[in-house]
Amino acid sequence: MAVTYLKRADKTPQTGTDETREIVQAMLAKIEAGGEDAAIAYGRELDGYHGDIVVPADAIAAAGDEISSS
Repeated sequence: MAVTYLKRADKTPQTGTDETREIVQAMLAKIEAGGEDAAIAYGRELDGYHGDIVVPADAIAAAGDEISSS
């Protein structure tokens, strides 16, 4: 039995790779230039994350104490 396609995808796995590469290169350049602030901004924009990105030393110590007491 022959396969009859009702619709064929125009895209292939390679579609958009050049555009994606350009976007990622621009993002990395912005992070390199803007440092941590740029990375934080991307976290907010892309993931909606608004928390701390650096865990304070006291929180690390408290977590270690919690593990040690278990």
